[in-house]
Amino acid sequence: AAIAGSEAEIATGRLAFPPLMHDGPVYEPQVSEDGRRLLTSSSDGFARLWDLQTGRLLAEPTLQTAQYSPAALSADGSQVLLFTRAGPVLRLQVGAPPATVFRVPSPHAFSRATFVPDAPHTVLHLSNDRAAAFDAVSGGERAGGFSYPRPLVPNLVRTLFSPDQKNLVVRAIGSSGRGTEWRAWQRGATGAVVRDVALAEGLAANPSVSFSPDHKWVLAPRGTRGLLVWNLETGAIANDFPFEVSTSTNSTRFSPDGRTFGYLGSDKALHICDFSSGKWRYVCRGTERDPL
Repeated sequence: AAIAGSEAEIATGRLAFPPLMHDGPVYEPQVSEDGRRLLTSSSDGFARLWDLQTGRLLAEPTLQTAQYSPAALSADGSQVLLFTRAGPVLRLQVGAPPATVFRVPSPHAFSRATFVPDAPHTVLHLSNDRAAAFDAVSGGERAGGFSYPRPLVPNLVRTLFSPDQKNLVVRAIGSSGRGTEWRAWQRGATGAVVRDVALAEGLAANPSVSFSPDHKWVLAPRGTRGLLVWNLETGAIANDFPFEVSTSTNSTRFSPDGRTFGYLGSDKALHICDFSSGKWRYVCRGTERDPL
Protein backbone atom coordinates (compact mmCIF):
# COMPACT_ATOMS: atom_id res chain seq x y z
CA ALA A 1 0.00 0.00 0.00
CA ALA A 2 1.10 3.57 -0.65
CA ILE A 3 0.88 6.33 1.92
CA ALA A 4 -1.78 8.91 1.15
CA GLY A 5 -0.48 11.37 3.66
CA SER A 6 0.47 12.07 7.25
CA GLU A 7 -0.49 14.88 9.58
CA ALA A 8 2.24 16.40 11.73
CA GLU A 9 1.91 18.80 14.65
CA ILE A 10 3.47 22.13 13.60
CA ALA A 11 4.76 22.85 17.11
CA THR A 12 6.69 19.58 17.46
CA GLY A 13 6.88 17.86 14.06
CA ARG A 14 5.52 14.62 15.56
CA LEU A 15 2.99 12.60 13.59
CA ALA A 16 -0.51 13.25 14.92
CA PHE A 17 -1.72 9.76 13.89
CA PRO A 18 -0.65 6.86 11.62
CA PRO A 19 -0.39 7.53 7.84
CA LEU A 20 -3.59 7.63 5.78
CA MET A 21 -3.50 4.83 3.24
CA HIS A 22 -4.30 4.31 -0.46
CA ASP A 23 -3.05 1.63 -2.86
CA GLY A 24 -1.51 4.21 -5.22
CA PRO A 25 -0.25 7.79 -5.47
CA VAL A 26 -2.57 10.57 -4.24
CA TYR A 27 -3.35 13.78 -6.17
CA GLU A 28 -4.91 17.13 -5.22
CA PRO A 29 -5.67 16.60 -1.51
CA GLN A 30 -8.33 19.03 -0.25
CA VAL A 31 -9.13 20.18 3.29
CA SER A 32 -12.50 21.48 4.50
CA GLU A 33 -12.76 25.10 5.61
CA ASP A 34 -12.71 24.19 9.31
CA GLY A 35 -9.65 21.94 8.86
CA ARG A 36 -11.48 18.88 10.18
CA ARG A 37 -11.84 16.81 6.98
CA LEU A 38 -9.41 15.79 4.24
CA LEU A 39 -10.33 14.46 0.79
CA THR A 40 -7.80 12.32 -1.06
CA SER A 41 -8.20 10.97 -4.60
CA SER A 42 -5.80 8.28 -5.76
CA SER A 43 -4.71 6.32 -8.83
CA ASP A 44 -6.19 3.28 -7.06
CA GLY A 45 -9.58 4.62 -8.22
CA PHE A 46 -10.87 5.67 -4.80
CA ALA A 47 -11.63 9.06 -3.28
CA ARG A 48 -11.55 8.93 0.51
CA LEU A 49 -12.68 11.36 3.18
CA TRP A 50 -10.73 11.42 6.45
CA ASP A 51 -11.23 12.91 9.91
CA LEU A 52 -8.16 15.13 10.50
CA GLN A 53 -8.68 15.08 14.27
CA THR A 54 -8.34 11.30 14.53
CA GLY A 55 -7.11 9.98 11.14
CA ARG A 56 -10.28 7.88 10.86
CA LEU A 57 -11.74 7.09 7.42
CA LEU A 58 -15.17 8.76 7.31
CA ALA A 59 -16.44 7.71 3.89
CA GLU A 60 -15.56 6.84 0.32
CA PRO A 61 -17.84 6.98 -2.74
CA THR A 62 -19.60 3.72 -3.56
CA LEU A 63 -17.99 3.49 -7.03
CA GLN A 64 -14.37 2.56 -7.63
CA THR A 65 -13.13 3.92 -10.96
CA ALA A 66 -10.51 2.25 -13.14
CA GLN A 67 -7.99 5.06 -12.57
CA TYR A 68 -7.53 8.40 -10.84
CA SER A 69 -10.63 10.60 -11.11
CA PRO A 70 -10.60 14.27 -10.01
CA ALA A 71 -12.79 15.05 -7.01
CA ALA A 72 -14.09 18.16 -5.23
CA LEU A 73 -14.81 18.71 -1.51
CA SER A 74 -17.37 21.27 -0.33
CA ALA A 75 -16.14 23.96 2.06
CA ASP A 76 -18.04 22.45 5.00
CA GLY A 77 -16.75 18.95 4.22
CA SER A 78 -20.25 17.48 3.85
CA GLN A 79 -20.24 16.78 0.08
CA VAL A 80 -17.85 15.07 -2.31
CA LEU A 81 -18.12 15.10 -6.11
CA LEU A 82 -16.17 12.45 -8.03
CA PHE A 83 -15.78 13.02 -11.79
CA THR A 84 -15.46 9.75 -13.68
CA ARG A 85 -13.70 9.51 -17.04
CA ALA A 86 -16.83 7.95 -18.56
CA GLY A 87 -18.90 11.08 -17.88
CA PRO A 88 -21.19 10.52 -14.86
CA VAL A 89 -20.49 12.52 -11.71
CA LEU A 90 -20.81 10.73 -8.38
CA ARG A 91 -22.19 12.87 -5.53
CA LEU A 92 -21.65 11.71 -1.95
CA GLN A 93 -23.46 13.39 0.94
CA VAL A 94 -21.56 12.35 4.05
CA GLY A 95 -23.77 10.41 6.47
CA ALA A 96 -26.54 10.01 3.84
CA PRO A 97 -27.59 6.98 1.73
CA PRO A 98 -25.35 5.75 -1.15
CA ALA A 99 -24.03 8.36 -3.56
CA THR A 100 -26.25 9.68 -6.35
CA VAL A 101 -25.12 9.96 -9.98
CA PHE A 102 -25.71 12.85 -12.41
CA ARG A 103 -24.03 14.48 -15.42
CA VAL A 104 -22.65 18.00 -15.79
CA PRO A 105 -22.42 19.96 -19.08
CA SER A 106 -19.59 18.72 -21.36
CA PRO A 107 -17.96 16.38 -18.81
CA HIS A 108 -15.48 15.15 -21.44
CA ALA A 109 -13.84 18.63 -21.53
CA PHE A 110 -13.49 18.82 -17.76
CA SER A 111 -10.04 19.22 -16.21
CA ARG A 112 -10.92 20.14 -12.64
CA ALA A 113 -13.83 21.27 -10.47
CA THR A 114 -14.00 23.22 -7.22
CA PHE A 115 -16.85 24.28 -4.95
CA VAL A 116 -17.58 28.02 -4.89
CA PRO A 117 -16.97 29.65 -1.49
CA ASP A 118 -20.17 30.80 0.25
CA ALA A 119 -22.28 28.87 -2.32
CA PRO A 120 -22.37 25.28 -1.00
CA HIS A 121 -24.29 23.84 -3.97
CA THR A 122 -22.39 25.60 -6.78
CA VAL A 123 -19.31 24.13 -8.43
CA LEU A 124 -16.94 25.63 -11.00
CA HIS A 125 -16.32 23.18 -13.81
CA LEU A 126 -13.01 23.97 -15.56
CA SER A 127 -12.19 23.08 -19.15
CA ASN A 128 -9.39 24.24 -21.44
CA ASP A 129 -11.14 27.41 -22.62
CA ARG A 130 -13.71 28.45 -20.00
CA ALA A 131 -15.06 27.85 -16.50
CA ALA A 132 -18.75 26.99 -16.18
CA ALA A 133 -20.75 26.95 -12.94
CA PHE A 134 -23.20 24.17 -12.26
CA ASP A 135 -25.55 23.00 -9.52
CA ALA A 136 -23.97 20.26 -7.40
CA VAL A 137 -27.35 18.59 -6.86
CA SER A 138 -28.91 18.58 -10.33
CA GLY A 139 -25.90 19.12 -12.61
CA GLY A 140 -27.66 22.03 -14.33
CA GLU A 141 -25.60 25.04 -15.42
CA ARG A 142 -25.82 28.21 -13.29
CA ALA A 143 -24.56 31.78 -13.45
CA GLY A 144 -21.03 32.39 -12.18
CA GLY A 145 -18.78 30.99 -14.89
CA PHE A 146 -16.12 33.01 -16.72
CA SER A 147 -14.05 33.05 -19.91
CA TYR A 148 -10.27 32.83 -19.97
CA PRO A 149 -8.06 35.62 -21.40
CA ARG A 150 -6.29 32.91 -23.41
CA PRO A 151 -6.80 29.15 -23.78
CA LEU A 152 -5.07 26.70 -21.48
CA VAL A 153 -2.70 23.97 -22.61
CA PRO A 154 -4.88 20.92 -23.41
CA ASN A 155 -4.39 17.88 -21.17
CA LEU A 156 -1.25 19.29 -19.57
CA VAL A 157 -2.40 21.98 -17.20
CA ARG A 158 -3.31 21.94 -13.57
CA THR A 159 -5.47 25.00 -12.93
CA LEU A 160 -4.41 26.18 -9.49
CA PHE A 161 -6.87 28.27 -7.45
CA SER A 162 -6.25 30.33 -4.34
CA PRO A 163 -8.61 29.33 -1.49
CA ASP A 164 -10.92 32.32 -2.16
CA GLN A 165 -10.90 31.54 -5.93
CA LYS A 166 -9.94 35.15 -6.73
CA ASN A 167 -6.47 34.17 -8.00
CA LEU A 168 -5.43 31.41 -10.38
CA VAL A 169 -2.10 30.15 -11.68
CA VAL A 170 -2.46 28.48 -15.07
CA ARG A 171 -0.37 27.11 -17.92
CA ALA A 172 -1.69 28.89 -21.00
CA ILE A 173 -0.97 29.13 -24.72
CA GLY A 174 1.66 31.82 -25.38
CA SER A 175 0.81 35.36 -26.49
CA SER A 176 1.84 34.62 -30.08
CA GLY A 177 -0.26 31.46 -30.19
CA ARG A 178 2.88 29.37 -29.87
CA GLY A 179 4.58 27.83 -26.87
CA THR A 180 3.26 28.00 -23.32
CA GLU A 181 3.46 30.44 -20.43
CA TRP A 182 2.67 30.26 -16.74
CA ARG A 183 0.25 33.10 -15.95
CA ALA A 184 -1.33 34.56 -12.81
CA TRP A 185 -4.96 35.65 -13.21
CA GLN A 186 -7.06 37.68 -10.81
CA ARG A 187 -10.86 37.63 -10.93
CA GLY A 188 -12.95 40.70 -10.19
CA ALA A 189 -16.28 41.12 -8.40
CA THR A 190 -18.28 39.72 -11.32
CA GLY A 191 -15.98 36.69 -11.68
CA ALA A 192 -14.32 37.89 -14.90
CA VAL A 193 -10.51 37.88 -15.13
CA VAL A 194 -9.34 41.47 -14.55
CA ARG A 195 -5.57 40.92 -14.34
CA ASP A 196 -3.38 38.63 -16.44
CA VAL A 197 0.40 38.64 -15.86
CA ALA A 198 3.19 36.26 -16.83
CA LEU A 199 5.18 34.61 -14.04
CA ALA A 200 8.90 35.28 -14.42
CA GLU A 201 10.89 32.08 -15.10
CA GLY A 202 7.73 29.97 -15.16
CA LEU A 203 7.17 26.83 -13.10
CA ALA A 204 8.01 23.15 -13.26
CA ALA A 205 5.92 20.92 -15.53
CA ASN A 206 3.51 19.74 -12.80
CA PRO A 207 4.04 22.05 -9.84
CA SER A 208 2.42 22.14 -6.45
CA VAL A 209 1.58 25.83 -6.01
CA SER A 210 0.70 27.30 -2.64
CA PHE A 211 -0.97 30.71 -2.22
CA SER A 212 -0.19 32.79 0.87
CA PRO A 213 -3.22 33.39 3.13
CA ASP A 214 -3.23 37.10 2.22
CA HIS A 215 -3.25 36.16 -1.52
CA LYS A 216 -0.21 38.36 -2.25
CA TRP A 217 2.35 35.62 -2.92
CA VAL A 218 2.58 32.23 -4.58
CA LEU A 219 5.18 29.61 -3.67
CA ALA A 220 6.32 26.82 -6.02
CA PRO A 221 9.34 24.54 -6.48
CA ARG A 222 11.86 24.84 -9.31
CA GLY A 223 13.30 21.35 -9.59
CA THR A 224 16.34 20.58 -7.45
CA ARG A 225 17.36 24.23 -7.06
CA GLY A 226 14.89 25.31 -4.42
CA LEU A 227 11.65 27.25 -4.15
CA LEU A 228 10.57 30.54 -5.70
CA VAL A 229 8.09 33.12 -4.43
CA TRP A 230 6.20 35.26 -6.94
CA ASN A 231 4.36 38.54 -6.45
CA LEU A 232 0.85 37.82 -7.76
CA GLU A 233 0.24 41.44 -8.76
CA THR A 234 3.32 41.80 -10.96
CA GLY A 235 4.43 38.23 -11.71
CA ALA A 236 7.95 39.16 -10.55
CA ILE A 237 10.07 36.86 -8.37
CA ALA A 238 10.04 38.17 -4.80
CA ASN A 239 12.24 35.56 -3.14
CA ASP A 240 14.46 32.60 -3.96
CA PHE A 241 14.86 29.91 -1.28
CA PRO A 242 17.58 27.35 -2.16
CA PHE A 243 17.27 23.90 -0.59
CA GLU A 244 19.51 23.38 2.45
CA VAL A 245 20.06 19.72 1.52
CA SER A 246 20.25 17.86 -1.77
CA THR A 247 16.58 17.21 -2.56
CA SER A 248 13.68 18.16 -4.81
CA THR A 249 9.95 18.56 -4.31
CA ASN A 250 6.65 18.81 -6.14
CA SER A 251 4.65 19.53 -2.99
CA THR A 252 4.47 22.80 -1.00
CA ARG A 253 2.00 24.41 1.41
CA PHE A 254 1.73 27.60 3.48
CA SER A 255 0.63 27.44 7.11
CA PRO A 256 -2.75 29.16 7.78
CA ASP A 257 -1.01 32.20 9.33
CA GLY A 258 1.45 32.53 6.42
CA ARG A 259 4.49 32.59 8.70
CA THR A 260 5.79 29.14 7.75
CA PHE A 261 5.63 26.79 4.78
CA GLY A 262 6.31 23.11 4.31
CA TYR A 263 7.56 20.94 1.48
CA LEU A 264 7.96 17.19 1.04
CA GLY A 265 11.36 16.35 -0.34
CA SER A 266 12.71 13.48 -2.40
CA ASP A 267 14.71 12.68 0.77
CA LYS A 268 11.35 11.45 2.18
CA ALA A 269 11.27 14.19 4.79
CA LEU A 270 8.80 16.96 5.57
CA HIS A 271 10.68 20.27 5.83
CA ILE A 272 9.08 23.15 7.79
CA CYS A 273 10.59 26.60 7.06
CA ASP A 274 10.15 30.26 7.96
CA PHE A 275 8.58 32.24 5.12
CA SER A 276 10.51 35.42 5.92
CA SER A 277 13.91 33.75 5.53
CA GLY A 278 13.35 30.32 3.98
CA LYS A 279 15.39 28.80 6.84
CA TRP A 280 14.49 25.42 8.35
CA ARG A 281 12.56 25.18 11.57
CA TYR A 282 12.73 21.39 11.68
CA VAL A 283 12.51 18.26 9.54
CA CYS A 284 10.15 15.29 10.01
CA ARG A 285 11.77 12.07 8.80
CA GLY A 286 10.15 8.91 7.51
CA THR A 287 7.38 10.41 5.33
CA GLU A 288 6.63 9.39 1.74
CA ARG A 289 6.91 11.75 -1.21
CA ASP A 290 3.22 12.40 -1.77
CA PRO A 291 1.06 15.55 -1.86
CA LEU A 292 1.24 17.76 1.21
